Amino acid sequence: MLLVLVAPASLARASDVDFDQGIDARKIAEQLGARRIRPIHRDLLKLATPHEFVSAQKDARKAFRVAAAGNYYTGLILSWDSLVQEAGRLRQDSRYQSLPANVIQPLDRTFTEMHSIRQDLWSQAQGLDQNVAWLNQERSEIEAGRRDIHDKHDQLMKDMDRFDADCGNRTLPPDQYEACNVRKARLIERQNALNAVIKKSNGRMDAFNAAVDRYKADSATWANKGEAWAQLLQKLVHDIKAALEDNGLKDCEYKSGSSEIIRLNPIESKITCKYDCCGLPSEVPLFVSGKPTQEQIDYACIKAKPRCPGNSGLQ
Repeated sequence: MLLVLVAPASLARASDVDFDQGIDARKIAEQLGARRIRPIHRDLLKLATPHEFVSAQKDARKAFRVAAAGNYYTGLILSWDSLVQEAGRLRQDSRYQSLPANVIQPLDRTFTEMHSIRQDLWSQAQGLDQNVAWLNQERSEIEAGRRDIHDKHDQLMKDMDRFDADCGNRTLPPDQYEACNVRKARLIERQNALNAVIKKSNGRMDAFNAAVDRYKADSATWANKGEAWAQLLQKLVHDIKAALEDNGLKDCEYKSGSSEIIRLNPIESKITCKYDCCGLPSEVPLFVSGKPTQEQIDYACIKAKPRCPGNSGLQ
């Protein structure tokens, strides 16, 4: 009996076969409806790099040569206030009040200038401390967002790797092809959404970096001004001490027994101490309780003894 076999239309026909090159598998697969999935183009944006700003504080500390506690910049100012207070105490010294005008006037001008500069530095230091607090908070929030971005990025890469393993680099039948296409579309959607988040994060980082650059410039300007102020303060204290101790001044000669005493009331008396100050007469009024003895008068007048320029040439 003769059997006749009829080949299905979906199978290769004799006309599809090149007997010199063999069966065209790709063409047969296309006839079966199988197709390839194109790979996903991985095109994720890179995160912007943050600018560092801690060095600005280190530079400011070096300018002042101290380590500040608490609020950084105002702390640097406070670390020098002991010299401010020392300059103030020296100016209240009775010897200072006895200095010649040509000595005391430039010192007083420097003290006023020093105090004015300190007020400006303090105001600017408060602003810088507030700026540092904001930068730290902003950096913390940005970094928290970037950690979430990194987590989503890592998960997306893993899912794309699985997609490549399941769907890539081979021809798929229609049902698998459609399923892979759906997966691909979702992965691309996630990639686009993540890029939008990265773009927003980078915009915030760009604004943060611009603020850091402004802050570092302001900090450097402040540190230079602060260093000059600290040097001025040190020189002022040195100059006042030099005027009191090393500027050719000498004690006036107290004229014992010549002081006048006036009883102002039952509980207070006024003493007028008299001195010979480098050949010139000088008087210093003192107010004491009760009616002092001559010994007590001499003690009080000697303690309040003024100084005079002597042979220093300061007239």
